[in-house]
Amino acid sequence: MMNVTYRPAHMIPWELQELFYEMDKYFYDYDSARVIGRLFGKEYGRRRWGLALYARLGVWGAHFCADHIKGSVYYDLKHFDESRRDMDGTVTSVIRVKTDRDTERRSDMERKLMKDELKHKDTQIA
Repeated sequence: MMNVTYRPAHMIPWELQELFYEMDKYFYDYDSARVIGRLFGKEYGRRRWGLALYARLGVWGAHFCADHIKGSVYYDLKHFDESRRDMDGTVTSVIRVKTDRDTERRSDMERKLMKDELKHKDTQIA
């Protein structure tokens, strides 16, 4: 719910992410929870209130990560390098950074698992 997967042509990815956050806070507000609760019942109102709370906490968490946690996707989005624009003005995907990082982690984990399996087989044989 808190990620943008569209490549903007004339803005950096963080600007689009910020616009998404503003829309999210506008759509999931506490007033709409009260109205939905009146129209459809208290259970639906409580769910909507929970979504409103989740939207605000999620935005706060994304901003915290963008400012303080280097290497997070949100940090990469906020500190996007303008030189990463393609010749036609479109932005090169930041998600590639995450994918490369995930691939490295996955291959490291696979190597570690293989080593552990070999050690386990060696102990079973002995």
